[in-house]
Amino acid sequence: MEKRTISETIIDLESAALEAWHDGNPSPYLELYSKDFTYFDPAHEKRIDSWDKIKELYENMRGKVKMDRFEMMNPVVQQTETMAVLTYNLLSYSGEAIWKENYRKTAILHGTSHVFSKYFLNFVHYTC
Repeated sequence: MEKRTISETIIDLESAALEAWHDGNPSPYLELYSKDFTYFDPAHEKRIDSWDKIKELYENMRGKVKMDRFEMMNPVVQQTETMAVLTYNLLSYSGEAIWKENYRKTAILHGTSHVFSKYFLNFVHYTC
């Protein structure tokens, strides 16, 4: 698989997951995450380790996240043969409120039939 194709695939998967997330549906994200998923978020005191724990968190949020629209700005995928890092700025809009977030996500690549074997989220910065 060519690097450009992997980049497009990662950005497309992230964009589709964001679309669902902004409508209260975390399932597309849960499908991307590996069982040893790691989640950093300044809203949480500690890092969240494991898919089961992030699933519990997301299920508690299911149906509660509702945004009018979002903009995924400046997405860039940097990669090697075995991993890729996606970074982007996200603007989420709800009425007059705008949430600004910076994301860094790491994917461990394998084969041509699956893009990710591991997917890590580092939620770097959040402002409202």
